[in-house]
Amino acid sequence: MKMKLFVAILLLAIGVNYGSTDDGHCVWYGECKGGGDKNKTLNCAYNGTAKALQDHDALEILRDLCPDLVGDEPSPKLCCDTHQILTLRENLGLPLQLFARCPSCSRNFAQLWCQSTCSPNHSQFINVTQTGEYEGKEFVNSIQYHVTDDFIYGLFNSCLNVQYPGSNQPALNMVCGTNKCTVDKWLNFMGNTQINPMVPFDIAFFHYHHNQTYPVHITPQNATVFPCNVAPDETSSSCSCQDCQQACSPQLPYPAQDKKKMQRRRSGLLGTLGHHIIRWCGLRHRDSG
Repeated sequence: MKMKLFVAILLLAIGVNYGSTDDGHCVWYGECKGGGDKNKTLNCAYNGTAKALQDHDALEILRDLCPDLVGDEPSPKLCCDTHQILTLRENLGLPLQLFARCPSCSRNFAQLWCQSTCSPNHSQFINVTQTGEYEGKEFVNSIQYHVTDDFIYGLFNSCLNVQYPGSNQPALNMVCGTNKCTVDKWLNFMGNTQINPMVPFDIAFFHYHHNQTYPVHITPQNATVFPCNVAPDETSSSCSCQDCQQACSPQLPYPAQDKKKMQRRRSGLLGTLGHHIIRWCGLRHRDSG
């Protein structure tokens, strides 16, 4: 009994058949039916190397969402097929609409999901912790997703002040489940099927700072993130001051010498104005007399 319990804990710690390895490979590929009601569309478990994406239209979708992932390769090797890419675009539709005012935020948010869906090495930062089977196909039902603090805080901060005009509140609140959003609250909401019905399967997020140790064979995902005041590419602009504090021009103080000049000018103007008022009052008094 103790041995069975030990094995169960060990499997949970390293993942179910598809644990991370340092060489990097896929933990899923393609879509399967599964889930509690057997009617969800989930990722098919796959413990193998990435496959070349031959579908030009699907590749253009990825180039639009996450160009850094695929570059200029005509048939990049990925851990996703056309169906997964179409699902990715559909699932990103609403969040990217909320963040549309800030291209950097939108790109960073898409990067979080492009990497987990399609990266050719996502076994380095994803552990599959539960799978199921339906109609002879194994599907992924829960994962651990490991990222660096640099990535996740860079993403969070780039979206922090983006406003959504339709609700007159920060867009982040609408994808966080609370008005007092933090990184951990946000990650929990995006990965918890119990509190967010839009989540297809459970995702336990783990994030690490520079000096923090992480599990053996794990290399946390650390894709490039763009600050909100930096355009993500040459065809985009940086975020506006209204949606990004870093984009606001600083209010430079007057130098001390200029302040003294301004004060002297004001004193001179006030003195001249006072002289004219006194003179005008005297003339009115003489005329009335």
